[in-house]
Formats: sequence, structure tokens, C-alpha cells
Amino acid sequence: MCGIAGIIDYEKPLDRDVLEQMQVALRHRGPDGQGLRMLPHAGLAHTRLSLLDLARGSQPMHSPDARYWIVYNGEVYNFRELRRDLRDSWDFSTDCDTEVVLAAWVAWGRRCLTQFNGMFAFFVWDTREEKGWLARDLLGIKPVAWTNEGNFRFASEARVLAITQGAATREAAMQGDKLSILEYFIAPHCSGVAHSMFAGIHYLEPGQYLEISRAGVTSAFWGDYNPHPVVNAPPPDLHPFLEDAVQRSMVSDVPVGYLLSGGVDSALVTRLGYGHTGRGNAYTIDIHGRDRFAENRDSLWAVADDVPYAARAAKIFGVPHYLVSIDRLRDARHIEEAALANELIPVLEEETALHRLYERAARDQKTIAVGEIADETHLRVSLPVE
Repeated sequence: MCGIAGIIDYEKPLDRDVLEQMQVALRHRGPDGQGLRMLPHAGLAHTRLSLLDLARGSQPMHSPDARYWIVYNGEVYNFRELRRDLRDSWDFSTDCDTEVVLAAWVAWGRRCLTQFNGMFAFFVWDTREEKGWLARDLLGIKPVAWTNEGNFRFASEARVLAITQGAATREAAMQGDKLSILEYFIAPHCSGVAHSMFAGIHYLEPGQYLEISRAGVTSAFWGDYNPHPVVNAPPPDLHPFLEDAVQRSMVSDVPVGYLLSGGVDSALVTRLGYGHTGRGNAYTIDIHGRDRFAENRDSLWAVADDVPYAARAAKIFGVPHYLVSIDRLRDARHIEEAALANELIPVLEEETALHRLYERAARDQKTIAVGEIADETHLRVSLPVE
């Protein structure tokens, strides 16, 4: 997890103080280093959580001729394969995926987005054409928000844009986005896709990119995720695909940890990941105060007890295992923290518990592997997004 931010203004001088405020607000996303660059009409900031090429991967990063600049958050798992394809046209000076993403953009333009296997949110600025592009991965794993109120600004978190706006615009943003609030009450699990809780501040949608130029801001989608392209086809043997996907995601110069519930998804990811690297710890929520609320059969805490299953899986896999104790009453105070971190009101108690789980894991690990959305992609679970 890194933090990216930027300001584009063709009319007024850039305010370095505002960009520095944005960078400070994102420092929790990247404690390993900070970088800031002021260019004609564009200011870029970055906070780094270093996972690859710890010494040379600082950002903002530029092309050898300094025409193109990038700030990037994410991980492209096939960056080494892409690097081989690009080595004839680019003299690489690092071993990190950031430089590969920039080289791919320079060589292939927007077509490069379809070549990336991974998760990302990044901004590229062309100093010669005075144009910029903001792009997000196909599943929307890496967040990025933007606003065009007064000037164009973007950041990894919407609240950063809200708190660093001018007084009048900031007050309007804090009133809340009515459509986003309505979405939350109608379909909370699907809210916050395009609209943030702050008025005038938008999320870049999954598979979307923006082009910013003197002519204005234009939007398009570079891809559309379809998990079920063939109807009634026999299910494939998933194991080799899953093994390849997990091993690709283990490309890191630091150990990767695991969230382990003992269920199928997390157990498979932990087994394959730890079996491949032999590094990292596993973490499981241990919930207390469940019996007191046993009459509420709709509550996650009333029906879920992951500890025995997770402990058994961890013992079989040989992975170091840590339990994170959570008390329903005592830890209710963390609801506000979870809301600020997710920029959404928690829909389920699980979200507050996960916030505490990540807090504990962050003491040991820089990055965590989890098993997510298998129900949606394999059981054809559909939700009312529109």
C-alpha cells in the first residue's frame, strides 16, 4: 500500500503547501519514504511502502529523458515478463514494477493497461504534451479519488481531497454527497463505487481511466471484468491456476502475511503462499462476548467461530499463527476508526473486526494475502449494482 496524490492546474500557479498537506495526510499509507515533485502545471506526491527494490524504487519516477513522470500504487505481478518485452526500448535502472509500468505506458500508451496482471492505481504526466492520465485496475482493488472543483486533484483517499480544499469547497464537500448516502441506505454493499461520501469528490471506477488536458477531463473504460464468459461450460481444474496466481502475488522483497479463517479460500491461499515462500505469519480473529448476543442469529459473531479451524490449518501448514482477541462491546469504539479508514460507514461488524486484525498484522507484516470474492466469481453471486 502506497499513497499517491497530485494537482493539475493550467490557469493558476501550483500551491506546494496544499500538495505537502496531501502528502502528510497519506503518510500512513507509505511510512518508508516520501517524494514530491513540482512540474509546470503539475505537482506530484508519493508516500512509499517498499516491497520491491527497497533502495531504488522511490517516486515520483521519471523516464530517462524526464518527459514522463509517474506516481503509482499497486503491484503488477507479471512485471518481469513485461520488462523482458520492453528491454530493447528502455534502459532499466531499477528492479521494481513502477518503472515497468512507466516504460509500458511510454511504449504502448493506454493499451498497456490490458497487459498488466495485478492491482494498481497510477497517474502519468507528459511534460511535453502537458497531459495526464489517471488509471485504475480492472477489479478496483487499489483506490483513487479525484475532483475537478477549481482544479484537477487526485489522491489515494477521498478524505485527503476533502480536507485540503479551499474553505468554501471544503464546507460543501463536508455536507456529504446525497447520491452516495442514498446508495448506502439502499444497497450498502454496493455503495461507494463511483461516488465518495464527500460532495464533488469521485472515485475512479474499476477499469476506468481519465485523461486530463487543457481541453478538460475525459473518461473511458479500458476493460470490463466478466467472470463468467462461457455459460454452462464444465468447470476447469482450478488448482494450477490458483497456484500460479498465489505464487505470482508472492513477488516481494519482504515477507507476506496471511489472514486465516480456516475456510476454503483463506486456507488455500495460506497453504500455497507459505508453502512457496516459507515466510510470513497467519492471523485470525478470536471474538469474545459472542454468547451474550447468541439470540441474534443474524449476527456474524453469533454463528462464526473461526479459531478451531484456523488453528488446525495453521498447524498442518506449519505457519506461525497469531490470534487477535476482539471484544464486541469494548471494540465498538473502533467503528469510527474503521469508517475513516474505509471512507464508508461499516455495513457489518466484520469490518470493524477486520480493521483491528489489520492493525495487529501491521506490527509484523508490510503486506497481507487474503482470499476474497470467491463467492462472487465462482458461485455466480450477483448484487444490485445498478
